[in-house]
Amino acid sequence: MSELIFVTLYNETYLTRGILLFESLMRVCQNPFKMYILALDDTVHNYWDKREEKNIGIISLEDMIKIYPQVERLQKERSQTEFCWTLSAFSIQYVLKQYRHSMCIYIDADMEFFF
Repeated sequence: MSELIFVTLYNETYLTRGILLFESLMRVCQNPFKMYILALDDTVHNYWDKREEKNIGIISLEDMIKIYPQVERLQKERSQTEFCWTLSAFSIQYVLKQYRHSMCIYIDADMEFFF
C-alpha cells in the first residue's frame, strides 16, 4: 500500500495535543504514513527535530514564508486563531508542491484516532 500523507500545524500551546495525535496515528494506522508538521514556533520545531522520527517532516514558518511571502503579511493582519485557519490551506499546498505528493490529508492538531 502507498504511504499516507498527513499535514497539521500548531504552536507550543498545542504541542502535547500534537504529540498525542502522532502517537494515536502510530497505534492505529495500518498503512505506512508521513505526517508533516508546520511548526509555528521553535518549541515545536526543536521537539520534533530532537526526536528524529522517520514518520515526521518538519516545516518551519520561515520555510512557508519563503514560498508564500503573503503569509508574513497575513500573520500581521489576523488574530492567531484566524492565522492558523488561513495556514491550513497553505500547508496542504506546500506539502503537495514541495514534496511532490499527489494528495495529503489535513488533520487538526487536537485530534486523536482510536481503533
